[in-house]
Order: sequence, then structure tokens, then C-alpha cells
Amino acid sequence: KWKDGANNVPHATGGTGNEAVTDSAKPVFKTSTTADTNTNGTVDQITIVYSETVSVADGSAADGLPGVAFANSCVAANADYASTTGTYTIVTVTGCTASDTSITASPTYTAATGGIIDIAAGLNEMADTETVTGTDGSAPTILSSTGSDSDADGKTNTYVITLSENVTDRGAAAVNVNFTARNAVSTNAITVSTVGIGATAGGAANKATLNLDDADTDNHTGVIQFSYNGAGGGVTVTDAAANVLANQTNTALTDDVK
Repeated sequence: KWKDGANNVPHATGGTGNEAVTDSAKPVFKTSTTADTNTNGTVDQITIVYSETVSVADGSAADGLPGVAFANSCVAANADYASTTGTYTIVTVTGCTASDTSITASPTYTAATGGIIDIAAGLNEMADTETVTGTDGSAPTILSSTGSDSDADGKTNTYVITLSENVTDRGAAAVNVNFTARNAVSTNAITVSTVGIGATAGGAANKATLNLDDADTDNHTGVIQFSYNGAGGGVTVTDAAANVLANQTNTALTDDVK
């Protein structure tokens, strides 16, 4: 506490030294983080964190999040987001840019709706046009794959996998980056010779190239499947925000070589 030379503690004029402090600060958005909960490559959830405990007025399951709009075409799905003691809101969203987990979804608030207020005595409402820069929290995932016969011997031995966003470029020299392969019919493992991640490997920054052992007989018939384990102890595949490629288990590769 502040004191004068005589060790007296100051207080407001006419007060007792026990004056109440009034909270007149408006709540703000701290973060807005995306997620792709069904790993289909499109953002479907956003978590908004507030600067303090707030009351979110809604009460209807037939509308979105009152007063809040998101960037990148994301729209709050109809649900009752009402809360009286929350420091965050998890919003289900639709309409976000498809097949792109790199997007961010900055929220913007329209005041005078009474949608988001703090729980202070003055019930401070969030300011009009309040916003925060969104954060990419969505992991890259597999969108599609295509096979090729890189050495023209009549056997498909190279598969290029398209991801939902650009990933860290590890080039064509990366070996066994937590990928495994197998024959779907025999279930026998197929040796993954090399794995190339990024532009220098697959022609684009959102590609991963799997080169399989051409001499492995299980590689020449039936459906080939691959798995990826981001916690497998090797070099993981990440996006620019350090989100790790979503795990895959026995995902079929497309063999479109004639």
C-alpha cells in the first residue's frame, strides 16, 4: 500500500479506506482457434476464449451465436450457446472454406445485441466490432491419393497423397516418416522405401510422396493401404502452426495406373 512519511495509508476523500472498486472494463476476445473434429479437411469447430468470465445470451437452439460473425465463410451452426459463467465458447461452424485446414476464423462482435457481457455489477457488454486474429488449430489431413509407375515396369510403386494444407517441406530424402503400408487382402506389410514431404517431393507444398518397395510381391495386387502415426517416434508431418498430420489407419491408396 501507499504510505506517507508518517506511515499513514491514503484513501478516497470522505471515504473509510474500504471503498469498492468498480469493474468498467469490457470483455474482449483473447483467442479464436479452429478445429477439424471429423478430420475431413474442412474446419467445423471454433473455440473462442474471453478475457474474463462472461454471460452469453442465447436461449434458442434455432439460431447461431448472437452477435458474432466469423471470417472465411464460417457460420455458427444453430445451437443454444447460452452460458452465465463461461470463459470460452465452443462453436460448431459450417460453410468454412472447404478442404483447407490452414484457414483462420477471426470473430467480430456486433454490440447492442446484449449477446456477450461480463458478470460485473455494471454488466459491461463487449465493444462493437471487437475482434481478434484467428489461430490455426486444425491438423492437416488426407484428402486424396493417386498412384504412378515411376520406373515404367508395369507396377505401381509411387503414391502421391494430397493433404488439406501445406506441410513442412522435408524433401525426397525423408525415410519412413511414421508411414507404414500393407496389402489389404493379405494384410502383409509392404516396405516403405522413402517418404517425401512437401514441394521438393510431390510437386506441391501440400503433397506427400510414398515410394514402396518395387520388389515386394504384396505391392503388385489388390488394394494398398497406408497408416500414419504422428506419435510414432520418427519425424512428424506438421503444418506451419505445428499441428501434426491427423493419424491414419489402413487408409486405401488409389491405384489409377492403367
